Amino acid sequence: MSEFFSWKVITGNGAHIKASSHTLRINQHGAFEEIPLADLDHLLLYGGHVLHTSALSNLIHADIFISFYTTAGELVGTIIPPSYSLHTDTRAAQLRRTEHPFDLAKEFAYAAMQERIQTIEWYEQEWKVDQSSLLRAGEMDILYQALHEIEYLIKIDELRRVHRLVHDMYYEIYARLVDPVLAFRRRTSAPYQDPVNLMLALGYTMISSNIFASLQGAFLDPDEGLLHSGHLGLVRDMTELHKTHMIDIPLKSFLKDDPPSDKDIIWDSQQCSLSNTFISDLTKHFYESIEIKKIDARIKEFATSIRSNEMFFVR
Repeated sequence: MSEFFSWKVITGNGAHIKASSHTLRINQHGAFEEIPLADLDHLLLYGGHVLHTSALSNLIHADIFISFYTTAGELVGTIIPPSYSLHTDTRAAQLRRTEHPFDLAKEFAYAAMQERIQTIEWYEQEWKVDQSSLLRAGEMDILYQALHEIEYLIKIDELRRVHRLVHDMYYEIYARLVDPVLAFRRRTSAPYQDPVNLMLALGYTMISSNIFASLQGAFLDPDEGLLHSGHLGLVRDMTELHKTHMIDIPLKSFLKDDPPSDKDIIWDSQQCSLSNTFISDLTKHFYESIEIKKIDARIKEFATSIRSNEMFFVR
């Protein structure tokens, strides 16, 4: 096995997958890729593909896990090779680590809050936004005070409170960078009444899907969250670390360079929707801004820290 967990995610449909005793070969819609089996721990298949039976035998013989998912990301099943300690050891280590999650939750909260505060300052400098139009009196003081307060907190509920404060203030400030005609005021939950919330949700869903696959690839339970609890808690934790640079900033640039027309937005009394053409263009834009390799590298570092019982630091 490799020193770090390595996985390959195949999405969409129509991939033809073969494997020799040394190499995995993937041919999908004319794109061909080869991966040495020595560099692979986990193959994740989303949607419908052609997997040759000889490939199954060679992958299992090489102690590689094979997981099957629906296009919606629901796990259908996993083929576990006879030498499966990597899987069970990682899950056991994760459960032990999350019994006392405060220090890791603190690291996630601090990193996410710091990222948002620095991004606000970046907005002001990069786009030369007049500070008086971007910030209200005392807002930056409140944000930095919340960041400073992290050091003195002792309960996860307190971490969640200050994290939520910065989260809410960040989106209220972000809204001042958006054309008022789009009616975005703050981050809300579905059903979305304005197009910007819908666009952000689309981007965050795309990041979450990549993070979910990466966590599964690293044999981590996506529900074992630290800062967030409940279903997909760890996915939500990891997503917080990537939102601003992979979605928020790219969306602001997209809206500046290619603002939606009246035909792109469908206003309704219950919710807002977007045209298929606009969604397609925005999705392509997010595909370019989401750095999958960076996400994978961070999750590999996290999984390694879990298995070695060392502290994980967000870099």
